[in-house]
Amino acid sequence: MKRRSLALVTLVALSSGGMMVVSAQTMSRKLEALQSNLEQQRVLGDTQRAQLEDLQKELASLDAQQRAAIDRLDALGDQIATLEAQGRDLEAKRQSVQEGIGILDTQIEVVSARVERLKASVRQFMRALQRERSGQYLAVLSQSRSIQDLLVRARYANALGQQNVHLTQELREQTTLLQSQREQRVALEAQLRDVQTQLAAKLVDVRSRRDEQSVLLANLRETEAGKQALAVRTKAQQAITSQTIDDLIGQVVTERASIEAERRAREEAERRRREEEARRLKEEQERLARERARLEAERKAREEAARREQARLVKLEQERKAREEAERREQARLEAERKAREEAARREQARIAAEQQAKEEAAKREQARIAAEQQAKEEAAKREQARLAAEQKAKEEAAKREQIRLAAERQAREDNTKREQARLEAERKAREEAARREQARIAAEQQAKEEAAKREQARIAAEQQAKEEAAKREQARIAAEQQAKEEAAKREQARIAAEREARKKAERQRQLDAARAAAEQARRKEQEAAEAQARVQREQQANAARQAQIQQENRQAQAQSAPLPANTGGLSFPIAGGRISVPFGAEGSWVVIEGGANAPVLSAADGVVVRELTNANDGYVLMVQHSTKLLGVYMGLQQPTVNLGDRVSRGQALGYTGGSPILGVTGMRFSVAVVNSGGNGWDYVAPNF
Repeated sequence: MKRRSLALVTLVALSSGGMMVVSAQTMSRKLEALQSNLEQQRVLGDTQRAQLEDLQKELASLDAQQRAAIDRLDALGDQIATLEAQGRDLEAKRQSVQEGIGILDTQIEVVSARVERLKASVRQFMRALQRERSGQYLAVLSQSRSIQDLLVRARYANALGQQNVHLTQELREQTTLLQSQREQRVALEAQLRDVQTQLAAKLVDVRSRRDEQSVLLANLRETEAGKQALAVRTKAQQAITSQTIDDLIGQVVTERASIEAERRAREEAERRRREEEARRLKEEQERLARERARLEAERKAREEAARREQARLVKLEQERKAREEAERREQARLEAERKAREEAARREQARIAAEQQAKEEAAKREQARIAAEQQAKEEAAKREQARLAAEQKAKEEAAKREQIRLAAERQAREDNTKREQARLEAERKAREEAARREQARIAAEQQAKEEAAKREQARIAAEQQAKEEAAKREQARIAAEQQAKEEAAKREQARIAAEREARKKAERQRQLDAARAAAEQARRKEQEAAEAQARVQREQQANAARQAQIQQENRQAQAQSAPLPANTGGLSFPIAGGRISVPFGAEGSWVVIEGGANAPVLSAADGVVVRELTNANDGYVLMVQHSTKLLGVYMGLQQPTVNLGDRVSRGQALGYTGGSPILGVTGMRFSVAVVNSGGNGWDYVAPNF
């Protein structure tokens, strides 16, 4: 017994200092309940110790083996009670840590969504600051018209900067809070794993000792003396249990007001905490609604800007088409000019060819004229030569006649005849010489005329050839000039076409780049807006989930704080399909109910769990206040499925049978206490099933 008391004191110390607080009010309430239960366990241990001392005196006649078995049963009972109390303490810790992890998960989800939204806002602000905000600030400041205006604009710019500083500071604070919550969650998970390990070890120890207890009980039941010892021990345990329940009910009755006040104070503190958190969540929801409205306004502004950009692109396309039409008209004009130049060149070439042909024909006519003149001169020279020959012949005939005449006179004048003949011969020779010279002159003149005609013809031919060559050179020059002009026109046209194509290509590329940039910017803005909307929606969902959780907690708190009815009506049977094996008053102020093995034990009516304890012979004992004047006591349970302070409904499972080694896996005890009319005492009554 001393060892049991020491273990209980150690458990209290561990319960007070070993568990990390997640929800201060909930953990404090559970620790107070555990402290109260442990104190009740201590009182129960003292009562059991006194009763068991009397029992030891009555069993002094047993042999040493049976006394050792009874002592071992007592030791096992103490150990089982201690282990189950420790296990219940660990289970409360586990539930409390899990509850804290659930609350932290919700809070982490809310803060994470808020941090993501703040990060996106800071990134967007930094990108805007890098791209254009600095220039906008300078533009705002540079447009000031006076010192006063400059100061106002500077204050405006500083206010914007301060707002961004607040945004960054809020991000830093929320990030720190998120990191702290995550570290706290890691610590809680580690604590939960440690508690679960300890709880599993305690459960293994309890099963081991219960198995040993079952074996000892079976051995004692094999002999009459052992059965008698167990009967006496069971009777003493029943008396102890009855006294313990009396004490607990007396405490509940006498401390109803203080217990109710403490419960209401805890509920009020918890309500205020939930209201404060709900207020913060509501403010956050309103802020998120404003943020969502701002994002919607930005989306509409982007759509309007996109519409204006589309109109600008349509206008640019129209201008581009107008430029292409002007270029097409310019190209048609240049083509017409080129064709006109080609036609003028063709006409000039035809004119030059006509002039060349006219010159050639004139040269041919001049050559024919010169040839005719030459022929005329030759014919004149021939006629002159014939005339001269005829004159020469006539002169010769005249000379012959004269010679004949002279010969006739010669006879008359012989002396004078020779002289006359000589003179005549001389004259003849002179005339012949003169005729020869005249003929030579005429031949020379004819030859000179022929040479002059040849030279004139050569000159005319040279001039004709020179003119032809000049015409050819002129024609070649004109053709070269025309070809050069055509090539220049083609090069100019090709250059204009290349420039036009380059401008078109550059314009298309610029428009394509602008469209891509606009599309990329629009996509980025849409993506940022969608991400911002998603972040706001996630944060709203997290806040809504937390609000729903708070509302659920409020509903649970309202259900917990709802006043109990003055009358429960009839009580339901605690074990479905069970039966009463020991009636009320046969063993004590209870009935023994038998059902299936490890059957669920159900609440007989709506109520609140006000007490919870455990001992070696009765297992877990739950006391449920079903109304303002009626309490139900459920004994012989395995580890309960409800906690101290829980509001239970009719038919709700409180635990399972099999917690008492005396009653076995099928039985339980059920007791009903009713507060008397004075409100300062109670009476046990038979259950009105």
